Amino acid sequence: MGRCQRTGCEKETTVFRHLVNKPTVYSLVVVFGSGAASKEELSRTLAAVDDELDVAQIYTADPTSRTDLPPRRAVLKHITAFALAHYVAFTWSDLAGEWLLRDDTMCRRVGPTFEHVKAKCVANRYQPGLLFYEAQPVLPVTRT
Repeated sequence: MGRCQRTGCEKETTVFRHLVNKPTVYSLVVVFGSGAASKEELSRTLAAVDDELDVAQIYTADPTSRTDLPPRRAVLKHITAFALAHYVAFTWSDLAGEWLLRDDTMCRRVGPTFEHVKAKCVANRYQPGLLFYEAQPVLPVTRT
């Protein structure tokens, strides 16, 4: 429920979130209270972050509509992180089949799972700040 947006109106109204167009990239911002989060704070925060989203759980269909939004997977592909006044990027490489860690001067392999990225973030106190998810194609349903 929400409030009417007209000046002076206090009426409660139903609020719907729905997609008009289906984006191919979704972003998530993570905010910490300081630039020096503890390893415990990083562990707790990263435990709440998934490497896959079901966009249909975020954007629901309008109940007056006769169509439902089908499940639409979005997979994590990039993370920009901050540590000690320095930014790094974790990027999924389809070619290498694993996550890569990049900064101004280097590119290193991290590992094939998001768990490897989480461990690297905690060990080096990298604070994830901006995460990019790429929508995956919706496969047609086949009936036999």
